Amino acid sequence: MSDEDLPKSINGGNRLQMINEEGSMDCVVSIDFIKKMLGGELPKVPIKDENRKVIWDRIPETDARGNAKKDGDGNIIYKTRKNKDGSVATDAKGNPIYKRKIRTREMSPSELRNYLIKREIIGPNAKANIIGYRIPTQAQSSIHALRIVDILPAVNDTVILPAEFTKITGSDFDIDKLFLSCVQYKTERSEGEDGKYHQNVTDEFEETDDVYYRNQLIKDYITVLLDKDPTTGRPRNGHLSHRPIDNDTAMLKQIIRDIESNKGAVSEVPFGFYTLTAQTASKNDYITGKIGIGPFALNNNNHILTMMYGVSFKTTKTGIMDKLGLTRLDNKTD
Repeated sequence: MSDEDLPKSINGGNRLQMINEEGSMDCVVSIDFIKKMLGGELPKVPIKDENRKVIWDRIPETDARGNAKKDGDGNIIYKTRKNKDGSVATDAKGNPIYKRKIRTREMSPSELRNYLIKREIIGPNAKANIIGYRIPTQAQSSIHALRIVDILPAVNDTVILPAEFTKITGSDFDIDKLFLSCVQYKTERSEGEDGKYHQNVTDEFEETDDVYYRNQLIKDYITVLLDKDPTTGRPRNGHLSHRPIDNDTAMLKQIIRDIESNKGAVSEVPFGFYTLTAQTASKNDYITGKIGIGPFALNNNNHILTMMYGVSFKTTKTGIMDKLGLTRLDNKTD
């Protein structure tokens, strides 16, 4: 999705920066994507009654399946606080003191946006925390460090990027796919009997947690992509990561034109596209893709189709696919 027609509600209606002050690229992602970044759960806020007081809920006893336990009369059994000797704690009137928790709800899109901007996870003061890479990856310009500047109140993994991104990465709207790998966060919560509710979103994990190492890898990749020359303050690889790969193709085509300039011109037949020869050639292009990339990319999301129709490359005597045993796509499994 392009940034050329952003409404005022998204990033103030401003175009996204292809190269921001950090050297990364601005992007806008959906709430669903943010939810995955946060471990599958959005931050929460306490629910209050009409008097603006926090609503508390008793905590039920549960069985092995997580179902609330009930007594002989069908009433739910709630957890009680215990004294040091193990007896049930009671108030001044002799009533048992039950364990309780604050009733909460997930943040609304506007609440979530303000919360994440304040903590500099998104917004103008945020740092790159996503790697966006195009499949197939053809050059360094196929990979970029992304900074989230705003969120989109939409479902699914939607991302909005600068309009120039398509040309930079060489995407052509056929089988190309954009994958996002992000730093993982978690929400830490605590609440007190005084009704105060505390939560914090952090990307710090214990070294015993595999998320710690995944985060370190992504952060290391981002560091390399944004590595700056200390003398100029500019990214060392900016000339490579922001140079469209089609520019190299155009340069090679121009060289060939110069070499073959003394040869006779080839004329195109009017409406030649509708001839049987042209139609057959187009069909083969659509089936095989660029040097066989097509079936592989389609196989990525549609493996069951390759199994049903026996998708495979044509066998040859000297083909690299034959030597590697990769001609058959329908029998490849993870």
